[in-house]
Amino acid sequence: MFDRIKSIPHISRDIAFFKGEVVYSDGMTVVHWKPPYQEANSYTHNSKLVIEKIDVTGIWIRDLTSLYQITSTVKHSIHLANGFGLQVKYISEHKILVRRKVDDRLWMMQLLDATNGLVLWEYPAPDLSDGYIENQTLLIREGTASISGLSIRNSTKVWQFYVKEKGHHFSDKGPTDGEIRNLWIHDNLVIIEVARQWLVALDISTGAVCWEVPFSSQWAFYCSLYEGVLYIFSEHYYEIDAQSGQILRKLVHRPLFESVDFTPVFHTAPAIDAKFLAIASGNSPKLLVINRQDFTIHQCIQLKNSVPLSNKPVLHEGYLLQLERDETLQIFKQQ
Repeated sequence: MFDRIKSIPHISRDIAFFKGEVVYSDGMTVVHWKPPYQEANSYTHNSKLVIEKIDVTGIWIRDLTSLYQITSTVKHSIHLANGFGLQVKYISEHKILVRRKVDDRLWMMQLLDATNGLVLWEYPAPDLSDGYIENQTLLIREGTASISGLSIRNSTKVWQFYVKEKGHHFSDKGPTDGEIRNLWIHDNLVIIEVARQWLVALDISTGAVCWEVPFSSQWAFYCSLYEGVLYIFSEHYYEIDAQSGQILRKLVHRPLFESVDFTPVFHTAPAIDAKFLAIASGNSPKLLVINRQDFTIHQCIQLKNSVPLSNKPVLHEGYLLQLERDETLQIFKQQ
């Protein structure tokens, strides 16, 4: 069972998780917790610090002149020639991808040299742009319905993929185009969740469709990627091989949820570790922990706060973390 070991109130909304580590900022001070969560480290700066949520390499913080990595055993910093109006999107070993506000109307996606922070090239970035660097390809999500692959050498667009028709459906507003809701990188693939409801995997280098799986458009869709498998709660519970798109497991989950009065529709995507799945309810202050092996309930945790939950929980090496809507961080440990 998971027992509560700590409650940390007044957590800043500028927060990020990396594995079991927690980092949040309160203006010029950054607080850093890591297992076993007995005491936090804090860093105070002479200017405002912003947390950049870079899940692949760790958590970085930024001011106007530098990026600092603080969730790695080898901590280092990267100089920024200009940090004004900047949103860091991705950090690789030698390159930094940022979205920068050039003026009141124009944003640019810029590729920076990680050794000196200088701009190597830039590309116009519409609203909601996001980006990733993988296999010498820069992936840019442009708006809600398009993703492109650009050459990392010269920003030439190699391919573009539209999802408007792929996820076209009828909603309460009438005919509605498909939209990119989430995406994940796995080896040579970019896996896209298209609303409503479709998974499609593209070759990162060419943009070719490698596999696709449709789902019922009448159900909500919650998905997480863990160690090469997609774990999905929709009209059923699914486990799908991320490389091939093969459905490895398909189970009915509604009776399981109803046995502990947990609404089977409104909840977060699952957190996953070697033993458990954990989801937080969007209807009530409940955490549901499920045994992965036999898909049975391990524990249903009722939080004291009466407000439903909106943040995805974190599972890491026997710890379960949940941020409540009142900005209290609850930490549980498996006993």
